[in-house]
Amino acid sequence: MNKKILITIILGMFLISFTSLVSAGPIVFTQYEEANLKVPCSYNGTNCDATAVCNISILYPNGTTMVNNKLMNNNGNGMPNYTLPNTNTLGIYTYKMSATQAGVSGSDEDTFKITTTGIDGNNKIPMYLLIFSVILLILGFWFESPPMGFFSGVLFMVSGVYLMIYGFGNINDLYTRAFAYVVIVLGMMVSLLAGFSMIDD
Repeated sequence: MNKKILITIILGMFLISFTSLVSAGPIVFTQYEEANLKVPCSYNGTNCDATAVCNISILYPNGTTMVNNKLMNNNGNGMPNYTLPNTNTLGIYTYKMSATQAGVSGSDEDTFKITTTGIDGNNKIPMYLLIFSVILLILGFWFESPPMGFFSGVLFMVSGVYLMIYGFGNINDLYTRAFAYVVIVLGMMVSLLAGFSMIDD
């Protein structure tokens, strides 16, 4: 009975924690892919219309100029946009958008990121999956519970697949994929051994 309560608590913690894993963050684009930067524009509390003239300047992460006062595309929806000419360099970029409408000027300054995955580095889903996989594996050995070991193996495999697709944080390269293969194989081995133990029992 105590084992069932402990398993229920662990699964509950696992599911609840997922609600806070992914949060809104800065604008993030994927390296080497076309990126369309959209910047909100307002005039006297309302969205800029098609008559607004919007220009943008962008600095690379090292502070050098990427774009200097280039005209943005403004279709009048309050979100003028500009297609980045180069997304090869990883890091945090700074941009400044200036807009003029009916003789009134304003500006907005902010940042965006370019990562290998197009995901902000604050993404902790793979880490949480791996931690819960290890915890369940340890508890499976501790309580000699094949079902817990089997579920741990499944979580390892899910972790590996997630790493394969999205990488770890903002890193997705050959090393993360190699690690993903190792995690998937480990999960398969744990699940098979746990399955054979359940059959023997």
